[in-house]
Amino acid sequence: MAIDRRKTFTKQPRETYPIDVDFSEVTPLGNDEIVSATASAVGWPRREPNNKTDATSEVLLYTNLVVVSGICSDVVRLQVQGGQHNYDYQITILVTYNNGSIIEDELYMRVREE
Repeated sequence: MAIDRRKTFTKQPRETYPIDVDFSEVTPLGNDEIVSATASAVGWPRREPNNKTDATSEVLLYTNLVVVSGICSDVVRLQVQGGQHNYDYQITILVTYNNGSIIEDELYMRVREE
């Protein structure tokens, strides 16, 4: 699944799948490439955004992300998993470029049993 940056997506609790996130619109000018990317997550019960807890190991299969080769050097891949029904999650991605630039961005994941 590919997803635009700053988007919200919904998954079911038992689903596990990769998501490609494209950073090309915010890549610094020039021939810069992503050299590393990490992710973390916090979660909260639906409609209780002030009740956030660390959910990194619950919803992310790994925290060091893969730079997707063969597509372009501006795409990173993360693997989402699990999550609790009726919880919302903010996934923060931190991308570092070979020129020293650092970009931080968020995705929002809703977990709902359908």
